[in-house]
Amino acid sequence: MQKTWSFWERQFYPQHWDLIVVGGGFCGLSMAYHFQKQNPLKKVLLLERDVLAEGASSKNAGFACYGTVGEYLSDVKLMGAEAALQLIERRIHGLNFLKALVGASQIDWQQLGGTELFFQDQREEWEAAQTHIEALNKTFGKYTQDALYQTDSETLNRGILGSIYSPLEAQLDPVKALVQLRKLVTETGVRILNAIEVQAVESNAGAWQLETNQGIWQATQVVFATNAFGLPGYNLDLKPARNQVLVTQPFDHGLKPGNYHARKGYIYFRTIGDRLLIGGARHLALEAETTSQMGLTTTIQDYLQQFLTNDLAMGDQWKIESQWSGIIATGNSKEPLMQSLEPGLWYCGRFGGMGVALSTQFAAEAVKVLEGN
Repeated sequence: MQKTWSFWERQFYPQHWDLIVVGGGFCGLSMAYHFQKQNPLKKVLLLERDVLAEGASSKNAGFACYGTVGEYLSDVKLMGAEAALQLIERRIHGLNFLKALVGASQIDWQQLGGTELFFQDQREEWEAAQTHIEALNKTFGKYTQDALYQTDSETLNRGILGSIYSPLEAQLDPVKALVQLRKLVTETGVRILNAIEVQAVESNAGAWQLETNQGIWQATQVVFATNAFGLPGYNLDLKPARNQVLVTQPFDHGLKPGNYHARKGYIYFRTIGDRLLIGGARHLALEAETTSQMGLTTTIQDYLQQFLTNDLAMGDQWKIESQWSGIIATGNSKEPLMQSLEPGLWYCGRFGGMGVALSTQFAAEAVKVLEGN
């Protein structure tokens, strides 16, 4: 049964808007915020189907990272060296943009650094990575007094062949970041409605009409900032990818505080005080994990637990506190996507698991495209 709107509610939430943003994650919030800031006389509505933001924004692991050397080498094969370098630089700029926008102290920002691990069966990858460190540091020397990538003699156990430390990597609390961003958005005058699920979209008399579980809304322009969930019925270079995560109960893990990456970024883990968070491993079941459905699987969860127990030599001293999954958006390109679907109807998203680093700044840039239409 659809909601019946009172006169007072309709005064605050009228049916017609200049811009409706669908999706209340980092991207959607940033787009609504920057559009409203630059167009204070226009009416902006943001619709979110979940309590906070379903997908990746509230479900990610809280990494503020820009890419490891191993990931860079993989990206070079995919897109070429110049584009891969530009992607690292875009991520660095994006992290600085996010931190300046919401405030580091508001989101538990901790610049603890990140370490990429290479295991004994990765000798070729380890040797290749070492040959690129000097050139990468020369390219990105303007961002840090220390080298952006440093070979690290500190290893976790004898199974580690080598490691590369990245001092600019940081951690944050993604939910605190979302809450702070929502606060900024509402202060500009944007109206936000939660528990609103869009069921149909159609053109109507020069505007776009959204049929939802709570009634009908209209707008001159509509942006679906829905990342992996896209917009059914439209051709988008978009694939959902599920990432599974677990967090341990507090225990003496003995790791240096910070972020860690392994297996070309498919495995990632970090300290949360005396807890460890570990996630990823979707490369073990790519077809099954190409889904927009939340959930946990035995294959992935068993591997993550085995990685903690054996690869990181944690033994049986730890226990699971919580487990969850999130959905990221991938495609044939690793570049974010702002695409016109029809006049006045847009998609914005596809951050390839780097939404923390990319989404807020990319959405702010995408507002210029909206204003040009």
